[in-house]
Amino acid sequence: MSLTLERAQSTLSRALSAANSQNVPVAAVVVDAAGRMVTSARMDGVGYMNISVAFRKAGTSANFGYPTQAMADLASKEPLILAAFTGDSEVMALAGGVPIKDGDQTIGAIGVAGGHYAQDHAIAVFAVGDENNKGDDA
Repeated sequence: MSLTLERAQSTLSRALSAANSQNVPVAAVVVDAAGRMVTSARMDGVGYMNISVAFRKAGTSANFGYPTQAMADLASKEPLILAAFTGDSEVMALAGGVPIKDGDQTIGAIGVAGGHYAQDHAIAVFAVGDENNKGDDA
């Protein structure tokens, strides 16, 4: 199963809706399992660099199959992992990236940037929400 444009757009829409309801303007990017951009948006008032940060969060989450929050937690406890993450310019181990799953398979990810990293994470988790528990045909 792969990430469809319809599911990517639905995930993006949920992220923007959550951000809007919290009055937290963000940039959000949805990528496929290979980390290639499927869809993205930058809300009014969000700095242009946030789209790049959101893209890196999404790519990192898609590649590793874990939320970037979990990776940040791990890096804070393991200096060698922190060094590995900081040594790769494509890795963004900052909360706000969440994988999109079909069962146990990672088929993509969303990255959110623009709020506090805890807000970014909460918005990304909401965006994938129930979608991680059903396939594209559900």
